[in-house]
Amino acid sequence: MQKKYLSIFIIFLIICASSVFFSAIPASAAEKAATNAAPVSFIFATDIHYLKPELMRESQAFKDALATGDGKLVEYIDEIVDAFIAQVIEANPTALVLGGDISFNGEKLSHEALAAKLQRVRDAGIPVLVIPGNHDINRTDAREYRADGVYRTPYITPEAFRDLYFPLGADGGIAFYDSALSYVYRLGDNVSLLMIDDCRYEAGNVHEDGYIKPVQMAWLKEQLRLAKEEGQTVITVSHHNLLEHNSRFESGYALINWPAPLALFEEYGVALHMSGHMHIQHVKQAHEGYGIFDAANSALAVWPFQYAVVEVDSNGEISLSSQRTNVDAWAASVQSENETLLNFNQYAYDYTFVCNGAHIDRRLAEYPNISAQDKEKMVMAAQILHAEYFAGLPYSVAEDDEGFGLWRKNCPELSYVESVRVMFNEKTLQLPIIIDSRAK
Repeated sequence: MQKKYLSIFIIFLIICASSVFFSAIPASAAEKAATNAAPVSFIFATDIHYLKPELMRESQAFKDALATGDGKLVEYIDEIVDAFIAQVIEANPTALVLGGDISFNGEKLSHEALAAKLQRVRDAGIPVLVIPGNHDINRTDAREYRADGVYRTPYITPEAFRDLYFPLGADGGIAFYDSALSYVYRLGDNVSLLMIDDCRYEAGNVHEDGYIKPVQMAWLKEQLRLAKEEGQTVITVSHHNLLEHNSRFESGYALINWPAPLALFEEYGVALHMSGHMHIQHVKQAHEGYGIFDAANSALAVWPFQYAVVEVDSNGEISLSSQRTNVDAWAASVQSENETLLNFNQYAYDYTFVCNGAHIDRRLAEYPNISAQDKEKMVMAAQILHAEYFAGLPYSVAEDDEGFGLWRKNCPELSYVESVRVMFNEKTLQLPIIIDSRAK
């Protein structure tokens, strides 16, 4: 009997020891990340094109030139940025991410003023993570606009960009690429942002398009390999687009060598890439029904002043949505008496029509025989389409509407007619969307 109880006791000890042993075996990095991670979020904005007010408010010629542009409300960019920052602080994301072209044209004074504003976000406990765009560094064409003319103003170098913006958050990164302003930032226990400087701003030879050099590609691959070993969900960020969003944009928007980073990112299971540059809100998936998403965000300087909100839960599921900067509400909150600011959304929407109308009028100037009535219908249809396409909104117009039919009838040879077809047939995915970063 004693032997029987002794045997049972020994078995009990073995079972206990086995339990202790197996519980002590460490979980994989991926299992740890999924088990211990807290949800994280970031706000993404791009193409602010901030110009310090003192550099342009005396110049009516500058304001007139903007009215023939793409709708950037640079005249009110100070107020737009203040309203945006107030919303960021109230939302309290894990980080604020800015995707380049944060200055109008690289002016030193603009960068310094914007960095001072962003310090408010950092002081609220929110890291600010910045990469440059093609308008930010070594812009020898940086200018000050006065009533009596246009004058040169100092610009900034890559080193000055780093000194201004990296203390706001990027200095907390875990890896840096020495030859460019690229870095890895750990957003939470299981989420990393791979911030990619794809701009070509060699002194005196700034290019508008983007390119990732082979040596930087090797660095990116190593960072992705390390992240995969640690079970990280990686979201990549660049100024230029990862995918071609519009077949009419033959160059200058997607990275020159975009197939190479696309293949690399998909090899390592990256599910979401954030970009800007086009000033168009357009989300596209690399392949029909599968592959990485490239979320190109519209310019913060252009109606409807949108920014993206990205949330990642503990299981790696990504939620991508869009919000608008509410300048009207901000103006009321600071007790502004400026009627334009208090009704800014309508003012800005109307301003897009002014800018689009200028472009359309130039196209139609070569067709004097079109009746005034037909021209009015053509212009109105095009203005609505432009505003909704650039904002990434569902269309309130259709390709077979009378106004677009008149375009095809009166000037079928005009390249703009093909642009209209593309805008209708290459639409953005509508937000919000949910992305499973674990899907292959």
